[in-house]
Amino acid sequence: MTDLKTISDPIRIPQHSPLYGEVKTIGIWMSGGTDSSLLAYRLAEQIEDHDTGIRLQPYCVRRTRPYNPFHAEAVLEWIMNQGFKYVNDMITYYPDQSDPHQCDIQEFVDRDVENFSNGNIQIMYSGISHNPPLDIIKSTPGWYMTKNGKLQHTEPNRDILPKDIETWGNEPEHGHYINPWSVYTKKDIANDYRERQIMELFPLTRSCESDKHPTTHCGECWWCHERKWAFGTL
Repeated sequence: MTDLKTISDPIRIPQHSPLYGEVKTIGIWMSGGTDSSLLAYRLAEQIEDHDTGIRLQPYCVRRTRPYNPFHAEAVLEWIMNQGFKYVNDMITYYPDQSDPHQCDIQEFVDRDVENFSNGNIQIMYSGISHNPPLDIIKSTPGWYMTKNGKLQHTEPNRDILPKDIETWGNEPEHGHYINPWSVYTKKDIANDYRERQIMELFPLTRSCESDKHPTTHCGECWWCHERKWAFGTL
């Protein structure tokens, strides 16, 4: 599957999965951030426009920083208030917070395996976007920072996003995944918010990863810099 030509192109929502057959429900991991929020809105809108009967199932994980569900629920409420009728209520998982690896990484893998195996979903969508250009990060005071004793250049998991936006397989990845934003940065996402005239959704989202500011943005962390670079504001 080739990349979208522009971020405003329709998102691929297959009617059939090579692993799971007829697509009845698609899942999306929602963090409450700008990227997954835009994707959830776009998927809900597209399903409504085409009236295929496919349902959208949002999922969230209460991570080591426990505020994700709060913001994800606020975003989902806004999306549902737009009148989309094929969106399910959020399912939130609460792993043991004393185990950071389970909270921040393994829980997503475990729940994907469970939901694909049980037929709860046939495709899982992710809103992870591409890193900003490294020269922009380096030239922005405070962005090219030290994190845990190491220089925080970019988010490593976003540097190794697949070249194709759609992948499937049983091992090592269990499931059928589509990641539409894999070649787009948050600035592209900000432009799509404006073009679709949904900037009223933006204040409900939260990108900050600071533990000290659960409802606002610290303005100093890597993710706050990225958000301000993309949207011009926090």
